[in-house]
Amino acid sequence: MAKQNNKQNLTLPQRREVQGGALVLRAENLLVQYAQRTVLDIPLLEVHAGDRIGLVGRNGEGKTTLMNLLSGDSDPQEGSVSQMAPLAYIPQFSPENTLTQSVLTRQRLQWGIPEQAMSGGEKTRLLIARALGRESGILLCDEPTSNLDARGINQLEEELLRYEGALVVISHDRALLDKLCSKIWELEKGKLRAFRGNWSDYRLQKERELQQARDDYEVYTEERAHLLSAVRIMKGRSTAALKPPSRMSNSEASLHKNKAAAQSKRLARAAKMIERRVERMDVKEKPRDEEKVRWNTRDTELPGGRFVLRVKGLRFSYGSKAILRGVDLELENGRHVALTGANGTGKTTLLERIAQGDAGVWTAPALKIGYFRQDLAVLNDEKTLLDNVCDTAAVPTETVRHMLSKVLLTAQSVQKKAGVLSGGEKCKAALVKLLASDANMLLLDEPTNFLDAYALEGLEELMNDFPGSILMVSHDRYFVNQTADEMWVMEDGRLRQPTYAAQDALKTEQQLSALRFRRDLLLARLSTTDDEKKRAELEAEYEQLEEDLRRGTAGGEGDGRSRG
Repeated sequence: MAKQNNKQNLTLPQRREVQGGALVLRAENLLVQYAQRTVLDIPLLEVHAGDRIGLVGRNGEGKTTLMNLLSGDSDPQEGSVSQMAPLAYIPQFSPENTLTQSVLTRQRLQWGIPEQAMSGGEKTRLLIARALGRESGILLCDEPTSNLDARGINQLEEELLRYEGALVVISHDRALLDKLCSKIWELEKGKLRAFRGNWSDYRLQKERELQQARDDYEVYTEERAHLLSAVRIMKGRSTAALKPPSRMSNSEASLHKNKAAAQSKRLARAAKMIERRVERMDVKEKPRDEEKVRWNTRDTELPGGRFVLRVKGLRFSYGSKAILRGVDLELENGRHVALTGANGTGKTTLLERIAQGDAGVWTAPALKIGYFRQDLAVLNDEKTLLDNVCDTAAVPTETVRHMLSKVLLTAQSVQKKAGVLSGGEKCKAALVKLLASDANMLLLDEPTNFLDAYALEGLEELMNDFPGSILMVSHDRYFVNQTADEMWVMEDGRLRQPTYAAQDALKTEQQLSALRFRRDLLLARLSTTDDEKKRAELEAEYEQLEEDLRRGTAGGEGDGRSRG
């Protein structure tokens, strides 16, 4: 039985449209090739003042490669990039990225921050603050929401909305692309194509193109079938015309033979002309329509009763540090719930303790839990991707293949051993393994990590069709909006209901987060300014911010300060 999709649609904000701005960046005849593969082949690319561009494409299409060329951090094999305005770049943070590690090391030493004191989110914020702290006319951002919690993402959005220069951003966060962008660049098979509007506008245009391709293919196939039918009829008549009627005299047969031969030739010529017309037709390829995965009661046996999970007074500590401080919850059968909250509030720990069945955790007798962990521990590196999924599948192999294709895993990639797959491919395989199993409840810890926006759409469809219960942790607002029936908020090791008191506490924390972000920006500007008067103003504001943060309040000033 398919789950009814009663998720709310996102309300799209108004976007700033700027027409005819000055040219701030141009790239011409860009060519990048790896082995026999052309990664980038772009004749012309231009960015104008005021542009708000989202750069999208599937994983591995070359988005980061293009961004590094535009920023000047790498050179194309052919072509040129010209910058007509100062440029700032927020590269994607990862431990393996030597560029980000070099930048972070310089900034930490300059600001006196010990490395062990910085989380992934703090390192991302440091990269953002460094870029926004510079005077620039164009800002490039590569996955700037990586490692940020919901508050950090909201604050980043506000900063980028206030940014007055041109913006080019890579992000799998579709809500961010909807809020910021008025143009989308699609990178596919090395080619760049521009679309007006934000992510939702772009996807609507792509769906219209797909529907037009379906219509064109239908017209093409109908016309081709009609013409080929006419060819068969004419060839049949041509052959039949040569057959003399019975009971005909010799003189009549001779006359008929001459007339029949002429008629047969005319029909054969007409048939040949139609065949040539068929050969000259523009061939229309059949658009690929994904088959819908259909669940049934044999795939997923659901528990009886109203509730499948109850947690009462759950506590957990690492040494002397309390992580869970008495969590209470009840999860209804078939509900899909998103668990949100700031980093470090105990969301992942809560999923772990539920999966372990700690004291205080009750599960329905027929409940079978599937647990997706960020370390992807459910995969066997020595087995192929397809074998990994099929080993525990409660659905036919053909259905498994359809599910894998939903998250854009190709027929070639599913035959690879899991040990040689990329992080994104492993993530997709681990998710499909759980969805295809006999589990009737899923615990998902950040399932959107490593996935591009296109794979996320396929995952959303699979999750919305899943008839069992889901409790998931995710900071992806668009994904949560599309897949969750409700949201629960973790705060300081407790599960908060959306009461007015909780909302007020959340608002205060958001104000404090804004102050921390502003402080980081001031540090960046202090490190780049030589003007003594300006430096004194920045230092005074920095001291006031530090005082507000020490008091643990927004001080009534955090929302009203302008960007200096």
